[in-house]
Amino acid sequence: MILPAETAFMDQQRAWLRDTVRRCGVALTYVSDDECECCRAVPQSRAAQRADGTKQKASERFGYTTGLHGIGHPELVLFGLDRLPTSGLLNGLAHEVFHGEVFMPGEVRRFDELDVTFRVEEMRNPRAHVVAANAFYEMPRGSSVRAFTVRPLAV
Repeated sequence: MILPAETAFMDQQRAWLRDTVRRCGVALTYVSDDECECCRAVPQSRAAQRADGTKQKASERFGYTTGLHGIGHPELVLFGLDRLPTSGLLNGLAHEVFHGEVFMPGEVRRFDELDVTFRVEEMRNPRAHVVAANAFYEMPRGSSVRAFTVRPLAV
């Protein structure tokens, strides 16, 4: 059963996503297991379920874009970094895509603004990760927008 508060929250999230993609061309979603007070207060939230032992913590935090699919480029997914570096890198790469850059699987690239070298990889199961992008583009059940994983390389 979906609570009225959850329905209201999801409506606000959809409106934010739509408005952000319209205004900026791309929106970022960051997924982590950071537990905030508001999440613990909702009985069926992941944070509340972890607190009572019915759900395990997610394995890895990640961020991804929504909006690149609309201009013919796969969405970008970045695993393992904190929110700010994830946002900086994804925003910078999305900016490059909007200015004609095309990323391809297997490439090793450098993003000088953040002093990061990364590898681009085809994502095998994007449906499990780019949930907001799939909802935004109204993808049929069981299908997904295409996505590339951006993996920072150790120096």
